[in-house]
Formats: sequence, C-alpha cells, structure tokens
Amino acid sequence: MKQVASFVVLLVILFSVTGCKPLNGNSSISPDQIPGTIAGIDRTVEIVSYDISGKEVVMTGVGRADFDKYYPNAVSLTEDTDSIIVAETIAVHYSHMQGFAVTYYDVLVEESWKGEIGIGDTLTVMQPSGYVRGDIFSEQRGLWGEEPLTADQLVKELVYGEPLPEVGERYILFLTEWNEPELKNIYCTVGEFMGRYVIENGNVSRYKPEDNPDIYNVPGYTADPETLDGLRLAVADTLKI
Repeated sequence: MKQVASFVVLLVILFSVTGCKPLNGNSSISPDQIPGTIAGIDRTVEIVSYDISGKEVVMTGVGRADFDKYYPNAVSLTEDTDSIIVAETIAVHYSHMQGFAVTYYDVLVEESWKGEIGIGDTLTVMQPSGYVRGDIFSEQRGLWGEEPLTADQLVKELVYGEPLPEVGERYILFLTEWNEPELKNIYCTVGEFMGRYVIENGNVSRYKPEDNPDIYNVPGYTADPETLDGLRLAVADTLKI
C-alpha cells in the first residue's frame, strides 16, 4: 500500500445521537456542462452507492486517525505524491466498506502539476468518511440501542471532522493511486485531509481539526502561500518545472 495509506482510522468512534431534517440526494454535473472543458480520459470507477435523499441522520461519529507522517505544507506533500491536480468535483457517491462510511467523488481535471493525469481527465477519489445506511450499519457492526437501524436512517462518520466533498467545489489534490484489488484505479489524497486544498475566489486553504488547529505549524517549514497562483509556483519550484 502506498504512502497515502499511512493512517489508520480507529475502530472506536465516538457517536452522538442526532436529529436532523432529511438530506438531499446525491448530485452531479456532466463535464460538458462546464464551459471551456477539454475532453480527456475517463478514469472514473463505477461505485455501488446508495441515495441519501429523504433519509435522517440518527447518529454522528467523529473518528480519529493515526498518521505515520505529517505534511506541514505543499512542498512536503509533493515528494510522496504520484499526481498533483487542480480539479472540480462533478459527482459524489456515498458507500461503505464493511459497514464503515466511505465517500467517493469524481473530479474533472483543470490543471495537472505532476504525474500522468491530463487536463480534461475525470477520475474517482476516495475519502474515508460519509454516511452509512442504517440497515447496513446494524448488519455489519451490530446493534446500537435495542432495535436495529433501518434503511431510511443514516449514521454519519467523519475522520477528524473533515468536511465531505460537494459538487462544484474546486480543489488542489495531492494524489496517489490505491493498489488494493477492491480499490483498483481509485485515487486518494496523501495524508488524508492534509492532501486536499480548497480553492475559493483564488485563495487556497486546508482543513484544520478543531482539536489541533496548529497541525501545520511545524518548526523549520515555510507556511503555504494563501493563493492558488502562489501555491502553483511553490510546487513548480519544488519540481523544478
């Protein structure tokens, strides 16, 4: 397994019972709906997923992860990364692995900074967070309470509270490809949330866990530029492009 898999989600997850309105369903946009799109290679993987529309979140769990390596800035990520891309999310799929939440999101590549992924390509990225359908949760992980959960209920699970991807969001993604048989041709971010930068109005930022807001403040490392242009130059200088 490649460097990106250098974390283990603890099986003990703290759950809280929640009551919220039914959720909207999965959404997606076609690449040809995005102006200026260049046709590329379709690298996406068909995912067995479930629709969350109309279902109620009855429990929320926030899991912790143990990392073998921390990445204080984009330069530190670059060495362990197979591909670096700028991309827009075009579809989100909610699924599970042995009863644990997994979200897959398809992205359309706008820029390629490292690796063989090209502009206009589409590919699938995995995030170990999301929603587990209630009946699947009860069947594979046991009862939570006196009665099993139903297919109309959801359990939400987040690693370190990292937000889930949404259609239309733009990211800089530091990727590697999983080499496990069940995850063939699926990508994931190096260092989990550390390998995903959100782009908004030309600015870039990474998620910071609430209980560790100084996670990227490591002595001896230069802080990331706060703009897309600045980060692009920092990575290019590292790669000697």
